[in-house]
Formats: sequence, C-alpha cells, structure tokens
Amino acid sequence: MNVGNKVHSRFAGTRRHKQKTALLAALLLLGSSDLVGAKATYVSFDPGGSTGTVPSQINRAGAIEGYYSDNHAIPHGFVRTSHGKIESFDPVGSVATYPFGINDTGVIDGTWYDEGESTHGFVRAADGTITWFDPPGSTDTEPGFINNKGVIAGSYRDSNGDYHGFERTAAGKLKTFDVTGAIDTLPVGINKTRSISGTYFDSSGVAHGFVRAPDGTITTFDPPGSSRTTATHINDGGVIAGTWYDSQGHGHGYVRAADGTISAFDPSGSVNTHVDGLNDRNVVSGQYTDQTGNLHGFLRSAAGNVKSYDYPDAQNTSGEGINPGGASTGWYQVNLSDTPHGFVRTR
Repeated sequence: MNVGNKVHSRFAGTRRHKQKTALLAALLLLGSSDLVGAKATYVSFDPGGSTGTVPSQINRAGAIEGYYSDNHAIPHGFVRTSHGKIESFDPVGSVATYPFGINDTGVIDGTWYDEGESTHGFVRAADGTITWFDPPGSTDTEPGFINNKGVIAGSYRDSNGDYHGFERTAAGKLKTFDVTGAIDTLPVGINKTRSISGTYFDSSGVAHGFVRAPDGTITTFDPPGSSRTTATHINDGGVIAGTWYDSQGHGHGYVRAADGTISAFDPSGSVNTHVDGLNDRNVVSGQYTDQTGNLHGFLRSAAGNVKSYDYPDAQNTSGEGINPGGASTGWYQVNLSDTPHGFVRTR
C-alpha cells in the first residue's frame, strides 16, 4: 500500500502503500507509565464500500482519520469516532483525498488532488466544514500534522520543483521557511509550542532531520551512522521520533530527546523499521519487516522497551498512530491477497 502522501513518498524507501460502545471510549482514555506490556484488545473496521482501509492517526478522544479506496480505486477521507461511527469525506473537486493529521478537537488536515493531479491542502473542521488552501506560488501543497490550536506544518512545491516549508495558523495566515542550504525543506510534525520537525535535502540530495524552534531557529541532526534521516513526529515535550537509513538502505527507528540525545532502536527480528507515531508519553508506534517480508506492528515505551504485535491471525500488520492513553491504530491483511482493513488497538 502507498501511504498516499508525497511528503512521505519522497523518502519512504520500501515503505508500502497505506464498533464498540462507551466502554471502548473509556478504554481509549486509559493511561499507564509503560503502555507496551499491557494485554491488548483489537477492533477491526472499514468504511462502507471500502476495498482497502488505511488509518493514519488517532487523537486523545479515540477519533481516527485516514483514507480508503472505493471499488474504482479512488481514495476518500474518513473519520471514525471512538464509538465506531464512520463518516467519509472529500473536498469539492477532489479526485483523491488523503487525510494526514487530527488534533484533539477533531480538526483534520490533509491533501487532495484535482483533475490535473496537482495537490492542495485542506482543513476539515469538527462540524465537517472543509477549507482548502495553497501557499502563494505553490504547484503542489502537502500539509503535515496539525496541533491543538489548529496550526499546520507542511511543505509546498514551487514552479521550479523545489519544496519549501510552511506554517499555517487556524486563521489561515501562512509563513514560509527553508533550512539554510537545502534544496528541499519538508516539515511534517508540529507541537503545542509550534516547534516543527521535518526532513530536508542538502545540495547532494541527502536527507537529514531538522527541528525549527518557535523563534525560527533551525537545528539539524542525524543519528550516528545514518545515510538518510527523516524526522516525522514531535510531541509537546519536544521529543522527536523518526526513521533513519543505513548505507544499505535498511530503516531503523530513533528517538531524539529534547536535549538532542538520540537513541536508535529496532524490534527484534526487524530488517526494516519504520516509525509512524509518537505520543506525549514518549511511546513510539510503527511497523517493521521481518526476514520473510511480512509486516508487524510495534510499540516502544519511554523506557526503551520494544514490543511487537500482530492483529490476530493476520499475515501483515502495520502500526500507525498512537494517542496519549496508549490506544493505537493501523491496518492489517489476513493474507497477501486480502485488502487492508483498519484496526484500533486498546489496552
């Protein structure tokens, strides 16, 4: 499966393209000092008419956003409440919709494609109202995550094919920026203080991580031994999580503390690790590929303990986002001929 977002596809490597009751809602809000070792409950879901469901992120209340493909292979956005109600949506004129982030007030951002295959950003309010936008001079707009104040970090491409970063407020005010010396700047994550994490490409086309402070100061970084670094998530404590690639192209996870200390990790048996979620308890979620080529989900606790998991009886399991209570989402395939289905995993 393709995750469907160009910002990711630039450096995704081998990454594949991505109802309960009030009791479930309560479970979604549970917390723990170590959310990795707890016994889990799984609930499967698909929007009506889906031929492939790819959830992305889950907010504090347990609402999940993502996209699904219909029987014409057209992607549509969806949001699923913690009670299991699913609503699909598309901006007017969209021929492909890819939600990317959801904040704790239920506001969703993402990308939509027009008939000319240009991309535009959108914001969907909790009441379903959709507003689309583009920075001035953009030929393609790729929003990243959205914080609880409705501020979005993302990137746009100009007429020369170069990517630049942007920050968009809830009121629609846009500010653009670039990492000094970068040929492409690709912000993805944003936290409550408006610190932004992302990836930039240097003049040789090599990817590195960066963090932009609220005052505009940019710090760049790479885990030791990295030949390519992506920085996709930043939490409210300033911790960053992402994926780095070794000289042979194998992905590994890392966590960068607010003081700049970097810790690399891989689940046991992984030949390719990819990070897709980080919560404010410093728990990381994602998926890894084993030696047989099958996917498994994983969680890494703040203490560094890594637990792998699989949706029951599934051949492939991909972990995606995780919320502060430890509820996570992702997709699974019972076998390789099966279409992806969404799931929510709770303690």
